[in-house]
Amino acid sequence: SGQLPSDPTIYLCAQDRHDEPSLDPEQSPLFEPALTLVNAPALSDVQPLSVDELDRCKRLTLDRLRAHKIRPDIHRSHWTAPTQWAQRFPHSGGAIYGMAAKRWDSTLKRAGCKTAIRGLFLAGGSAHPGAGVPMTALSGQIAANLASQESRLTVPSLPMGITGGISME
Repeated sequence: SGQLPSDPTIYLCAQDRHDEPSLDPEQSPLFEPALTLVNAPALSDVQPLSVDELDRCKRLTLDRLRAHKIRPDIHRSHWTAPTQWAQRFPHSGGAIYGMAAKRWDSTLKRAGCKTAIRGLFLAGGSAHPGAGVPMTALSGQIAANLASQESRLTVPSLPMGITGGISME
């Protein structure tokens, strides 16, 4: 519907997390960097979200984190709205995973791994075969195979006879 969800799904990535039983999360003032992501409609190029909508989503997100005993440090937080993503990455509509699929045939128009520029290959969620970790990994594998076929980075060596040493078949 082009609106932020009233009950947003939150993705939290605490990549520096350590398993230290001596740290009591209730008592520790430890600052732990984390990425928090809330899904939003990728329509910023045609229908930007209002400041009120973004503030409401921010409040809901912070409340949800606190409800799960995660104490966000709002003084060290950096919030990025879909409009800012759209400004940084033109034609994305503010989608962090690449071009937004707004039409029934959008996924069919996704860029392939090979480009018209020799030696330039595309890999990732917005390139063939698509978004998500498995598809993105497959995209990287396809691009790597194409790159190795095109540039012939390695030249196979010819079989050679070796005298002395270990006998090898």
